[in-house]
Amino acid sequence: MDISQLKKLACNKIDEHSSQLQAIAEEVLSHPEVGFQEYITSKMVAHELNNLGIPLQTGLAITGVKGHFAGAHPGPNIGIISELDALVVKDHPHSDSSTHAAHACGHNCQIAMMIGCVIGLNQNAILDHLHGTITPFAVPAEEFINIPDRISLKNKDEITLLGGKQELISLGHFRDIDIAFMCHTASGSREKIFAVGGSSTTHVTKIVTFSNPSSTPTNAAQNATSLAIEALNYNRDLFQSAHTVRSHGIIIPSYESTLDYNQTKLEWRIRASDLNSLGDYSLIVDRCFRAAALSSGCSVTIETIPGYLPMINDIPLQSIFESNAINLLGNNRVIIMAPSEKTGGSTDMGDLSHLMPVCHPYCTGAIGTGHGKDYVIKDYNAAVINPAKIMSMVAIDLLVNQSENALNVMRNFTPTLECDEYLNLQKGRFNIEIYNG
Repeated sequence: MDISQLKKLACNKIDEHSSQLQAIAEEVLSHPEVGFQEYITSKMVAHELNNLGIPLQTGLAITGVKGHFAGAHPGPNIGIISELDALVVKDHPHSDSSTHAAHACGHNCQIAMMIGCVIGLNQNAILDHLHGTITPFAVPAEEFINIPDRISLKNKDEITLLGGKQELISLGHFRDIDIAFMCHTASGSREKIFAVGGSSTTHVTKIVTFSNPSSTPTNAAQNATSLAIEALNYNRDLFQSAHTVRSHGIIIPSYESTLDYNQTKLEWRIRASDLNSLGDYSLIVDRCFRAAALSSGCSVTIETIPGYLPMINDIPLQSIFESNAINLLGNNRVIIMAPSEKTGGSTDMGDLSHLMPVCHPYCTGAIGTGHGKDYVIKDYNAAVINPAKIMSMVAIDLLVNQSENALNVMRNFTPTLECDEYLNLQKGRFNIEIYNG
């Protein structure tokens, strides 16, 4: 049986289960859960993979689910990734009434397309031709939110890093995977429905606490907060557009019964194109916080928390995605972005891409603004079925013919960081500074 026939088998099987896959995406949509708390979603994934006869590990980095099934011959291990978690978007039409969690980034579709890949590939007629293993991996906590809660988990030694893939890397659960990929939903035009390439930013988060000494007026911390935001706005002129800089944050509300005028908190995030630029802009932001404390006569505690690394799409792997997407959808429906084209967002697939060959394409199917109250999936064929087919075809291309393509991808990949170097880097970026103004 030739490769095109194997791909047709996989795609036909996915089509046969298209209604089931949409139902899975809709079921996950109805039970949104934030990172490291995706217990219901994790059980759903385990249930679906168990029904397909896939051996599983569960409870990885609290809620992660990792399966595996093998071709008839030994070879590389291909990770097909999905993300379990939701955001907090109170006014989203599918938000949870008590937690306000909502799938405003399409992770529910990732889970369905990953399961669709398993359905498409897990056929003896296909597996007999594959040299290697397929690892479906549903991971927690990609959205870098609820930072105080995650710091609490870290302080209790339940996690060491605050992102899901970061923590799974730390625990060694990616060490057996040679190549990894996933697809992410997006809103877009009807003409262009699949995109490959591009990159993302790296980021760092600051939890900033202004505190009054007893001898100062009670509004000093509040004044410092206002001055800090003003200083940050003035310093935006130093941000170079070539570095894709974003500086944004929120005032963390008090949940006490009475407002604490002696202390105010900010959660601030800085994004940039690369770690060196991020370090420079992080210093500028810290100076704004220290200057605000000095001007107001209060102290400031700046807790720095490492975020994600920039995304590196592996070019040989991306080429395999391009050809399969074009074959399925047509050349005029696929966007190919240059590696220098950066989005303003960040993902922990970026962290993984520094350790192994990774590809992170985008598919349409949504309307609205990502992470917004109006972000909803309208076209499940574009958001689930197409990417499931494309990823299945990519896996076939990688593992047929003695896994020639997979081995070529692996041979041509040079990690930016070894795993131990990566962990030392990320863990070393945690820092707490106390400055008395």
